[in-house]
Amino acid sequence: GSRIVTVAGTYVGTVDDFSFSTENGKLFYLYVALEKAGGYLCLSITSVEHFGQDCIVISDDYQEHSTRIYFMNKQQPSSAKNKRLLWKR
Repeated sequence: GSRIVTVAGTYVGTVDDFSFSTENGKLFYLYVALEKAGGYLCLSITSVEHFGQDCIVISDDYQEHSTRIYFMNKQQPSSAKNKRLLWKR
């Protein structure tokens, strides 16, 4: 539920889910519910500039390091863990 904002202050959306390594706990991706465009974004953790208390700040070029996600049955990431995901750039 954390808000995602770019360094320039543009609101992108909210974190719906995330992926991490079960071996070391390292974060890989944030799955972001897009506010204006709708749908979801698989955002690489390399785009994160700062984890703040009120929001997560990401680089302005985050779209170069992310992928739009299209889910079968239009389910959200948190409820689609066992469903097949379709990934498109």
